[in-house]
Amino acid sequence: SESEAGDSISSGGLSCDGSLSCKPKFQGVASNVTRSRKRDRVGVAYPLDQTYLDARIATAKTELLSTLENEGKGPAFQNALATLEKYAKLKASSNNKKRKLSAHGADIDGTWLTVSPPEYLSCLGKNSEGESLFTLGRMSFDMYQPSNLVCSIQNQYNTIKSVEPKDLPLYVPKTLRREVDKERSGECRGRLKTFNIIASFTIEDTAEITSSEDAIQVQSKKPLRGILTNYGYVLPDPTLSDRKSIWFTGGTIEPAGDDSLDEWKKIFGSNSEDSVTKESKSPEIDTSKSQSTIEAEKARTLASKILLGAVHEPMNNQGTVGFHLNKPIGGHGSAYCDIVYMDDELRVTRGHSGSIYVFKRV
Repeated sequence: SESEAGDSISSGGLSCDGSLSCKPKFQGVASNVTRSRKRDRVGVAYPLDQTYLDARIATAKTELLSTLENEGKGPAFQNALATLEKYAKLKASSNNKKRKLSAHGADIDGTWLTVSPPEYLSCLGKNSEGESLFTLGRMSFDMYQPSNLVCSIQNQYNTIKSVEPKDLPLYVPKTLRREVDKERSGECRGRLKTFNIIASFTIEDTAEITSSEDAIQVQSKKPLRGILTNYGYVLPDPTLSDRKSIWFTGGTIEPAGDDSLDEWKKIFGSNSEDSVTKESKSPEIDTSKSQSTIEAEKARTLASKILLGAVHEPMNNQGTVGFHLNKPIGGHGSAYCDIVYMDDELRVTRGHSGSIYVFKRV
């Protein structure tokens, strides 16, 4: 166990500095038996010091990133992940013995580039550039119409920073309101952080990819690029030091440049609270879909509007369309991510559904 691993490093026959040159406090057969038992429990060679752990962690990090780039999240990646997680826990046990501290001392605030594949639901495959394809609806809680546009994702970023009292969110899950109120009153400060997810994407010409009733075709003379932002917040879990509880409060979608603004407005200009459940009638878009697909799309949108209290914001002059959620879903133990490993350059997290996310600090 973690505590046993920590005990084997900081006590159990070693002098207080835990270095390789330490000599056992107890000699003889009993000492050898104890040492062997601890070696079996930890699963690595004895003794363990910080230099040894740092070297193993560095090797595991290199293998993790290399296998992710070359093979994706296959068996080799999973093995590197397990190794990284094991040695990170051993190091945390030695550093934080008998103290309830985070296992990772690095500052989570900053901008992080997602280097693992996007984890939205229902991936449609990849384009010729090897970029993952999803419908716009799957990327955005079905908040924008037409939601069945097929989009390729170029980059994703996660921005995290402490929230100032004047910027505290208006919409908070019911079970977390007391904690946010403590931030507002000054009883607690600095625990609440933003958790925004920003994706740069391109609306694909679906004539070039496998056809599907879940995809509609955009007749575009040039690639139409956009930026999708989902705005969220995190609070530390009260019982698990490396768990962050997450909820999202809204989002925006906007063109990535002024050169395609007119075309962008033709596609997304109908988005509003009144028209969100209606099909776009833009002549630039082929909306020939099966009746079952249309009904499923409307049902998802209506469910989001009712369950989350979604309020849609009409397009502004720059082409930005937004929404906010009056009843965001979240709470400790329901929507969260666990920090598997983090240092000043790399962050690895596991979502509540088991998905693994790998980030590099920008």
